[in-house]
Amino acid sequence: MTLEETMLALEYIYPGCERVLDGQNIVWLDSRPYPTETELQDALYQAQLEKAKREKLVLIEAVCMGKMEESMPWDFGDTIENIQTRPQDKVNLLGIAIEARHLDTLGYTDAFTPLRVESNVEYHITPQEGVAITSAALQHIVEKYKRCWLWKDDVRDATTLEAVENATWYEGPLPRPE
Repeated sequence: MTLEETMLALEYIYPGCERVLDGQNIVWLDSRPYPTETELQDALYQAQLEKAKREKLVLIEAVCMGKMEESMPWDFGDTIENIQTRPQDKVNLLGIAIEARHLDTLGYTDAFTPLRVESNVEYHITPQEGVAITSAALQHIVEKYKRCWLWKDDVRDATTLEAVENATWYEGPLPRPE
């Protein structure tokens, strides 16, 4: 175990412990007993595991922020366009959803609002289309959050460095709540 690893292990076992470096030696000044080699090895592994988790969670946060910027494809009949579902688009989607549901309840079937898609093309949509598009877009957003949460949970729950390293963006169908 290197000097740096020993220092990391000691700090993990006894946060704030009193010790000094004298060249390449550690002078133990703490009143608590100096840990055994096994305790130091175990502490080093746990410290490295916690560090790996922290670093991976920072990476996950950045990747998830990028995922939140991804749009959702929508078939407008003659063309597929991308509906923007970034965090700043959510307010607009919720506004369209509320108005569309209200007008749909009243039986209104004419186009009621323009919807500008990622390509900057504007589509005039009916309340029924507004309900369908915003429901799908909001579900798209929720699924991205759920995938991020699953990934973060996998890292937080990891008990080995290998498990932290192997934790990845969750692909495939999302598990159903029990």
